Amino acid sequence: MSSSDRSRKGMHLSLADDRIKVGIIFHSASHKPQLDEESDAVAKRTVDLDARAQTLGESLGIAFTSFVLPAASGAAPANEAGASGTEPESAEASANDGATMLAATLRTLTSREERVTLERRAGRWGLYFLRGAAALGGERGAEAVPLKDAPLEARERFLLHSEEFFAQYLDLCEDRRTRMRQAVAAADRTLALLDEHVTRS
Repeated sequence: MSSSDRSRKGMHLSLADDRIKVGIIFHSASHKPQLDEESDAVAKRTVDLDARAQTLGESLGIAFTSFVLPAASGAAPANEAGASGTEPESAEASANDGATMLAATLRTLTSREERVTLERRAGRWGLYFLRGAAALGGERGAEAVPLKDAPLEARERFLLHSEEFFAQYLDLCEDRRTRMRQAVAAADRTLALLDEHVTRS
């Protein structure tokens, strides 16, 4: 092997070592893009959670429709986004406060509330995504769609808050079951009272 060949080989090995150090992964042309793999993982987890929700709904028969899907973490409220560690002059502070309040009001009026529900629709229990109409704009609220068919970004946000969602649902179910047991116990006492009255008569 000539010295030039050895030199080129050494360069190739050096480049390979550098690639390993920085964590670059080179796939063949036929390999699936990493972004597609990650979106597939989001889709699979959504389907898995939907299956669990279906089982819970069928066994407990209790719907949960009050969960508001939190906004993306980067969308900070205007009063937080404009906060700083120093106190400006009073006139400037007043102007900034007014602008902040106006921006917050406009954001509230134009935002569209998004919910994820666990309920029965078209004869099937499962997770559903619902985007409401903005208060300002006259749009009609969109129909609920199965969560697995919701936009990828909405599914990602739900997965981030899925533990909170199901914890609230299970708390709701326990509260409902407790109230039903209490109602049955109260009815039993009433029946016993009436039976006693009939017996005395």
